[in-house]
Amino acid sequence: AGAPGDHLQIGGVGEAVLDGVTFLMSDSRGHRVLRLDTTFALIRAFGSEGAGPGELMWPGMVVPWNDELVVGEFSNGRFTIFDRDGNYLRTVPGAVRPDSHGVLHDGRIVMQSASLDHYAVVLSPDGSSAPFAPRPASLVAASDAPTLGAYGSLVLVGPGDTTHVFDNEWGVLLKYDGHGRFVHGRSLPIDVLDAQGDNRDGFVEASAKQGRLEDVQRAPPLRR
Repeated sequence: AGAPGDHLQIGGVGEAVLDGVTFLMSDSRGHRVLRLDTTFALIRAFGSEGAGPGELMWPGMVVPWNDELVVGEFSNGRFTIFDRDGNYLRTVPGAVRPDSHGVLHDGRIVMQSASLDHYAVVLSPDGSSAPFAPRPASLVAASDAPTLGAYGSLVLVGPGDTTHVFDNEWGVLLKYDGHGRFVHGRSLPIDVLDAQGDNRDGFVEASAKQGRLEDVQRAPPLRR
């Protein structure tokens, strides 16, 4: 983390979250989750590369829920649940590859989903899924449109199961209640959108140069 004599190497920082007086951070290229103190010194690391129980492949968000940690795995297309000490508990299949997710009070997982009429799906512990967070009428996509809002769309579940969704294509922040019903939305300020658009343009350009056409197709230009 940059301190003298500190040899902690992080291959790729994913989402980080404050959990009590510690930080939880996914090391995507290291295929593990780190728990750090407030000086960013390592307390514990868990997970290793693989597809078996307790193994991880490109972990993203880590969401604390009750006494558990819910980790989304992009490459394995699933969620792996650990206890607070990093011991493996169970696995829940994802509806698509997890990129952003939150957990409702009853343990169901809300995850982003590239749908023409919904922003997310909600997963039950058995892996069954149902649509969640429908798009407002003005943002429903035509049947021949690309996967609008898929790349970089973010999901956050807060107190009372209030769910916020960031539509990364239209630059709109939307609020839903715990049942997935739309409450209200707003466009983000233009300076935020410009920075987001520049970030996306750089990602698309780099992906095109490397021949990663799937990533280019997942990231249509930001509509300002």
